[in-house]
Amino acid sequence: MDLSGVDKETLDIFHNFYLAYSKEVFTALGQSPEEVAEHVLKVITSENPPLRYQTNSFYTPITTLKHADPSGNLPLNTFHQMIFQHDRLFKASLSLLKMLQWRKRRDMD
Repeated sequence: MDLSGVDKETLDIFHNFYLAYSKEVFTALGQSPEEVAEHVLKVITSENPPLRYQTNSFYTPITTLKHADPSGNLPLNTFHQMIFQHDRLFKASLSLLKMLQWRKRRDMD
């Protein structure tokens, strides 16, 4: 990704906030390829497969925000507020979600 034309302030926000928080979110909410494959197999072998299928219920709040505001501002504003105004709550929530994912995977083994 060529960021040579990006101003210093935007570059700082991108590296120190966006990338860092994105990594935390995907670590907490992400799925393994095997988990996604299980869901895909379930859908394609079902008698009446849905047009859309969400493989991860942890994404429900994010997708709800997207559908509630076609402009895309609501999910962006929410993410912005969670990072800049409610950082401690955001990080605590992600830690809890990581623990739940870990327990789910442990119980499946």
